[in-house]
Amino acid sequence: MANASHELRTPLTTIKLRVEALLGGARNDPAIAERFLSEMESELDRLSHLIDDLLTLSQVEVGLETLKLEKVDLQLLLGEAMATFWPRAEAVGVTLTMDAPPQLPPVKASLPQVRQVIDNLLDNALQYSSSGGLVTVSCRPANGSIAVSVTDTGQGIPAEDLPHVFERFYRSDRSRLRSSGSDRTGGLGLAIVRSIVTAHGGEVSIDSQEGTGTTVRFTLPVYAD
Repeated sequence: MANASHELRTPLTTIKLRVEALLGGARNDPAIAERFLSEMESELDRLSHLIDDLLTLSQVEVGLETLKLEKVDLQLLLGEAMATFWPRAEAVGVTLTMDAPPQLPPVKASLPQVRQVIDNLLDNALQYSSSGGLVTVSCRPANGSIAVSVTDTGQGIPAEDLPHVFERFYRSDRSRLRSSGSDRTGGLGLAIVRSIVTAHGGEVSIDSQEGTGTTVRFTLPVYAD
């Protein structure tokens, strides 16, 4: 609760300061007023994402949300997710690729939750990638499951941080993330990934080397008639 309160307080403080400045006269300068309103909109988006993530995490972890498992074409789902992130990747000069066999068996999963897992991992990969980088999504059959990995050639994660990255609200190099303007999920992205994958009976892991890149892997059970 203390961590959640901190994450909610930060954008609220920013919004409050901007409102006070506007009321104090900044609204009379069109350029400053527009900049402050834009910053407030960004902070409100951040709050909205954080609240959505908190609700998702609590529902999955305490079992209030019953998983509606169905037959999911994972390869198609991955392709759709990559198409969604393609404009963002192109804008920052990062190449998105997918490595998968021609045909994969379907998985037994909740489609919206698996899509959230993929979106969170692609979002992280692009956050920490710089221009000229590469993000690769791979999937392969593996002992009654489909193994998916998302690999980037970005900043990587220090070895001492790796054991903690799936913890709620944990961030590697918090100040760098905040200053980059990419702090959208409040340190909940990988915690949600772990909770959703675990709820499906899958496994999740991460490998990273600072300055080289990161790979996050997860598995989902193959659908059986």
